[in-house]
Amino acid sequence: LRILYLLLNSFARSVLVTDFGGGAGMQFFKLNVAGGSTLIDKWTVIETPEMTRIAKRVTNPRLEFIADFSETHDMDIFLANSSIQYCNNLEAILSNVIQSKPKYIYISRTPFNLNDEKIIAIQKSLLSKNGPRTTNIIDKDELVEYPIIYHSYKGFQSLLDIVTGK
Repeated sequence: LRILYLLLNSFARSVLVTDFGGGAGMQFFKLNVAGGSTLIDKWTVIETPEMTRIAKRVTNPRLEFIADFSETHDMDIFLANSSIQYCNNLEAILSNVIQSKPKYIYISRTPFNLNDEKIIAIQKSLLSKNGPRTTNIIDKDELVEYPIIYHSYKGFQSLLDIVTGK
């Protein structure tokens, strides 16, 4: 949260944040409690269609939920906090991010592996465990399962070099 707060403060104006896999807006609400929400013009959460449907019950004029990256607008900060490991199409995501030309790309809590190939496993959890504010807005708690992908760190670095033109 501190790093994100510092990034927000580096701008001389209100900021547009895109939060990839941001659940029910947890980071937005944490910043709100810390007094950082005044630095935010619009916080856009990109989530799964199901999570987007549920999270739209959370109302705040500066917080929106979308299910498709193509619905995004300009962004100053791209945030991916423990979400990239759930995406098989990492190249497309990073290409979309780079095309949006954010000033900062902040990726945190993302496991990688040191092999050349990605490792895929199945993660199971209760829907209520997909963010602390989720319990307030779900109709019924249920077990959900989805693939978790431990991308190759070397492959990720190579992909970043390609999409940034290095």
